[in-house]
Amino acid sequence: MNPKKSKPKITEAAITYEQESDDLSDTEENMIELKTQDAGGGKYIVIKTHRWALDIDEIDDFAESLKKVVRMAES
Repeated sequence: MNPKKSKPKITEAAITYEQESDDLSDTEENMIELKTQDAGGGKYIVIKTHRWALDIDEIDDFAESLKKVVRMAES
């Protein structure tokens, strides 16, 4: 008898965004990495950046990006 194998799972997902430098930035590189991790209690979001600037009207799109990373890891 062959035991039924479970489907592979995505255990970690990551997205890296880049944007042009703003006038107050001390670096040419403005990048942000959004990724999921799971320490056993469920997935959470890790945000890694040196500098990332948002206009107030970009906040909702940024929140959707966070949700997108979590949905990728839940696939």
